[in-house]
Amino acid sequence: MSRLTGTGSMASVGHVLAPLDLYAGLPAPQVAGDAVSGALQLVDLDRPIDDGRLPALLAALRARTALVVGLAERVPHGPAAVLAEALDLTLVPPGDAPPWAVPVPDVPAAAAALQSAVAAAPRAALVLAAVLR
Repeated sequence: MSRLTGTGSMASVGHVLAPLDLYAGLPAPQVAGDAVSGALQLVDLDRPIDDGRLPALLAALRARTALVVGLAERVPHGPAAVLAEALDLTLVPPGDAPPWAVPVPDVPAAAAALQSAVAAAPRAALVLAAVLR
């Protein structure tokens, strides 16, 4: 099990989806008055990905409205790299990161900071995600 979804330092970030969770599609952000929930979805890219179902996964992602961020303890390869490149952002540790990945010194800390920023301005995060796509 990846430390990102286990009991390591990522536990403070909260719920992190496994790639298999994405096959069912992502829930749309909920807006109630000034409150917005579900604007950010985190995905653990260190978990297994069924490459036979990858096209269906990518199709489900194209319909997303939430900001979807991949988290990885190492730079993803194979099907995980294809998925990572399709996300809005992928955080990886420092090193030889491909152009679609953002190297950060501490992936769990960066994810927590991103969660805080999105919680403070969820509508701005949703607009940014839409512009980036």
